[in-house]
Amino acid sequence: NIPPPKPDETLPGIEFYDTAKQQRYEYYFHTYLSQFQPPVNGSALWLRLWDGRPVGGEVEDVQADGIALIVTGEVTRIKLVEMAMESRARIFAHEFSREHAMSQMTGEARTMMPDSARKAVTTRYAITDDIIARVGPGDEYRRVDNVHFSRGEPIHVLAETDGWLNIESEPADSSCWISKYMTYPLDELNRTSLQADIDSLSTAGLLRNLDAEQNLADVDIAMWRGTDPQIRMGLARTFAAYCAAARSNNLVFVTIRDKETQKKLGKYSRGQGWKDATL
Repeated sequence: NIPPPKPDETLPGIEFYDTAKQQRYEYYFHTYLSQFQPPVNGSALWLRLWDGRPVGGEVEDVQADGIALIVTGEVTRIKLVEMAMESRARIFAHEFSREHAMSQMTGEARTMMPDSARKAVTTRYAITDDIIARVGPGDEYRRVDNVHFSRGEPIHVLAETDGWLNIESEPADSSCWISKYMTYPLDELNRTSLQADIDSLSTAGLLRNLDAEQNLADVDIAMWRGTDPQIRMGLARTFAAYCAAARSNNLVFVTIRDKETQKKLGKYSRGQGWKDATL
């Protein structure tokens, strides 16, 4: 028997019987399809399983029906059907395009490209030369390779969503997105601003506990493992700044641990920078 042909992942499929709605959906689908970039082999990635558990590691390979991650030196294979819907959309082009196109149709989509007349609402500063800019707020969006930063360079922020910043870039009427934790504010020890970051990271499940008096941050190991090492540095810097602000002093340092085992994962201090431990 000859197996049936696999569906073309670049086609949107029929979602609406109304012709005008279907055409609009297809337009959004193809727009997002052009913005997608699958995970790169060797990059850090975490995803949620259908039961809510996170799994994180280094990408070994992405296939049509799943992904292989290297977790503590072993290859872990995860099928598409085992993943939560939001995680599928971070890995597979068709799932990504469909999810965002449907969000556009229901009016729930995030604004991707602010009006060029908008002014920056705040200024932050690059913590490294290695910031990766993308066309949308997430690692699953295509890279913008002609945008570069220098450590300490001011970055003009237009908007923020889910830990990603929409920023001004050249040419002057364009914009792109970068991770918030690859930047820092001028007033780095502003406790009100830091509290919002800590609350967001706690709600997301990455930060499990933060003891400002002991300068200890306990994290979810799967999510930490699946976070880009440069972003880990930025997160550690944020935790350290919060601890200092909470104690009302300038001793900016923190030790990061696995919540479950208490194993040390790294440490950050203003004097010595970020020291990442082997995961």
